[in-house]
Amino acid sequence: MQSLLGQFLEDNLIEQILVIHEVYYKFLNVKRYSLGNEYQKVNESNFLQFGNL
Repeated sequence: MQSLLGQFLEDNLIEQILVIHEVYYKFLNVKRYSLGNEYQKVNESNFLQFGNL
């Protein structure tokens, strides 16, 4: 009985880690995308601003 519960918790943990991983990578991509946009804006205006990086 206890090993069944342990197995369930283990499977659940792996699933949670995968979900967290996915969310984290989506967040990273969004961050990279928005940073890229900021960089492009800064570049277009030839004005270097390092405040929010």
